[in-house]
Amino acid sequence: MILKHDESFGHQIVASFDKVGTSAREWTERVWLSAYELSGKLHLSAGFGCYPNRNVIDAYGTLNVEGKTQYAVRASRVLRPNIEEMKVGPFSYQVVEPLKRLRFSLAPTEHDLSYEVEFDGIMPPHEEAIQYAEARGRVMEHIARYIQIGRMSGSMKLEGKTYNLDGGNWMA
Repeated sequence: MILKHDESFGHQIVASFDKVGTSAREWTERVWLSAYELSGKLHLSAGFGCYPNRNVIDAYGTLNVEGKTQYAVRASRVLRPNIEEMKVGPFSYQVVEPLKRLRFSLAPTEHDLSYEVEFDGIMPPHEEAIQYAEARGRVMEHIARYIQIGRMSGSMKLEGKTYNLDGGNWMA
């Protein structure tokens, strides 16, 4: 399947961008956000996972309140043919400014949690060392990651109450 990204440079294998360079079912691409209020009362975790060799994309959002209560929403869908759409049920993810600003959203549902938040990197991303492990001749993991520290903005709603995230009282 030809994608809009196929017109640009950056291919890493001899195939269009909808393919990965292995047939391993466990091949995964993920993005994860861990944001917390400096008071320690609220912790938001959100993420997306794309599994091209399983034809699945999923998303989740959790909010931990004062280390006592956790609210969680999860969703998944078939990846193709909408492989370029970063939406899963009520969740959406957008790169606003590459390697600097990201937007995570959870639209209102029958659950008590929704949000529209932005991550704003305050330092360049840091590439971690590649993790590689074998057991009995089989590759068990071969993982590359990068991390970035930033500030949060936007708002969350939980059980009818709105929480505003200004850049000064939330980190991620």
